[in-house]
Amino acid sequence: MKGKVMNKILVVDDSPLNIRMLELGLSKDYKIFAAKNGMVAASILEKNVPDIILLDIVMPVMDGYQTYEYILEKASLKGIPVLFLSSVETLDVDLRAKDPDRFVGFLKKPLNMQEVKQTIIQALSGGTNG
Repeated sequence: MKGKVMNKILVVDDSPLNIRMLELGLSKDYKIFAAKNGMVAASILEKNVPDIILLDIVMPVMDGYQTYEYILEKASLKGIPVLFLSSVETLDVDLRAKDPDRFVGFLKKPLNMQEVKQTIIQALSGGTNG
């Protein structure tokens, strides 16, 4: 829609299928940037500051935990909510303690787009799901 300012989302996931699903489900309402691992995400974050980050945990090169640490260390990324996506059953709950204001929560794969959208809306309006 011309003239509409769209919130920006960075999707970081090593699965092209998950990235595509999120792009299709969210691109009507959000500008989507995508990265296949944390290193690519770091490169994107140097040029584009998103309004929220959807971050997979298990990825090659630089996993979600390492990427989260990178995000926490960058002053330019302060305050950006992070929503973790994962298919693993056990997750590092210490992530929540590292920055409870920024931590939005976890969504389990396979993703439910309605749940993803609701969590994004809640996070962008200042609420958390964690």
